[in-house]
Amino acid sequence: MLLRVLKQFLSIVILTWIILRVFQITIGIALSDRFFKVEIWIFLSLFYVLYFNFKSSKFRFWLSYCIAIIPYVFFNLFYANFERVFKITDFSQFYELIGVLSWMQTIVMMLFVFVVILLVYLNTHFRTRSWLSLFLLLGFLFPAFLSHNYPDSYVQLYKRLGGSNVGFEDKKTVQQNGYYFATYYLHAKQLIARNKLNEDDIERIQASLLPDAFNKNVHIILFESFVDARELTSLEYNIHPVYKKWSDMTDEYTQYYTTPVFGGGTANAEFEILCATKNLKRLNSIEFNMLLGKKMDCLPHMFSEKGYTSITSNGFKPTFFNKRLAYKSLGFDEQHYPSRYLSYDDETYLITKQDDHQHMTDKRFYEDNLKYIKQKIENNESILNFMVPIYGHYPHPVAIEHEKIIEVSNGFKVSAMTLDAINQNYYRTRSLYYYIQDLMVLDPDSIVLVFSDHLPKLEGIKSVKKYGYTHGSFVVPGWVWIDSKLVQIDADTFYDLLPAILNKATQGEYCEINVCKISDEQMLKKYNYLMKQGI
Repeated sequence: MLLRVLKQFLSIVILTWIILRVFQITIGIALSDRFFKVEIWIFLSLFYVLYFNFKSSKFRFWLSYCIAIIPYVFFNLFYANFERVFKITDFSQFYELIGVLSWMQTIVMMLFVFVVILLVYLNTHFRTRSWLSLFLLLGFLFPAFLSHNYPDSYVQLYKRLGGSNVGFEDKKTVQQNGYYFATYYLHAKQLIARNKLNEDDIERIQASLLPDAFNKNVHIILFESFVDARELTSLEYNIHPVYKKWSDMTDEYTQYYTTPVFGGGTANAEFEILCATKNLKRLNSIEFNMLLGKKMDCLPHMFSEKGYTSITSNGFKPTFFNKRLAYKSLGFDEQHYPSRYLSYDDETYLITKQDDHQHMTDKRFYEDNLKYIKQKIENNESILNFMVPIYGHYPHPVAIEHEKIIEVSNGFKVSAMTLDAINQNYYRTRSLYYYIQDLMVLDPDSIVLVFSDHLPKLEGIKSVKKYGYTHGSFVVPGWVWIDSKLVQIDADTFYDLLPAILNKATQGEYCEINVCKISDEQMLKKYNYLMKQGI
């Protein structure tokens, strides 16, 4: 018996080491030798809980191992797709994930979960119970229980067992300590920060102010999952892959900005641009999910205080990333969503039709928005017009009315989804071009900002690099108009962008009455203050 257990133990260690090295080569999360100090015992606890409770069969070992290794596969696939480590608070995004997957992807995911549960059920020996398996189960669950309910104690235990923390380098923290061990640690640190936020007397930060003479309308378009197909330099196309009038108008003025996210998590990009604050993720992977509708000193509130009507228009569900409460906290006076996602008593100008695409096409979205803000402008209302058209969202289904006219002509293999995204972006730049033209006629003295929230995920972060995108996985294009003229802005991050634009539009007056450039320490204080306001 002892010899068999020892043989299993060595087999598990060797097999797991091989699998993790494969992950290292293909994905990039390389675990150090510390994995075998603490992490391996958590993994073995799960394995032997399954093994001791499964029926005897020649597949018992492999079935137990395959199910136990699933979380590791998940951790690595998550990193491969989003280039960030999974955190326990990411479970709160499960609803958003289901909301954007195609029906086929949802079925496959649910079928996989069902098959795993069915395999466990069919192979469990329900009449067999042992104190050893109960002890092992408690051993597997104890770290999770301790980190969530007694985070300070878990952090102390983590350090005593030799766990390390690499500042805000979550990936390196996981690499050096193991997936479970470090994930529970990062969760405990978030809870400690949240508790400290509630207990401490956070230093008050002066709210930003608009100069008295400022009277320009501001239009912001967060361009969902956009990449200029010409920037995918490994690919050649049968025709110009971006609407020609758009590229002719904007090419000389394209700038690139650092976004906090890749492939998803639009709410974090919104947080940075609208609060002019770095997305530190100290309390949650998505700050929006924590907000309760309480007033925060973010930029929409600043505009409202100046007498503006702050309007946000989003192409998806109001429950997505807790948008209703989050937008209320940020200071928006009006929220508009497609009518298909609302109850009959909710007001919106985004009226969807029965035969509309899964997401409103940008053309329909812009047409409805232009009609609505035209009324506001003709009534001499000052407006902040913030838009998130969602047509370009993963998995990039092309609307029926849009013919797929772009093909890769140099033989480079791309997925059907990538080709759909490229075709989508052709039509999206066409719609955007005509919206900007109409907007300049309607509101020539305004400020207009267009930028991508993040790069499209496509088949994962490595595919974007493989296709030849050279600016970086967290760098996206953007354009700014002031008084109907394209201009260059002295900013390279989302949180610096709007203050820099307002400063340019006011000939430097905005940054005379507000602190525009702040240190990392001041940024942390500002983040803590805003989050305490919101939660």
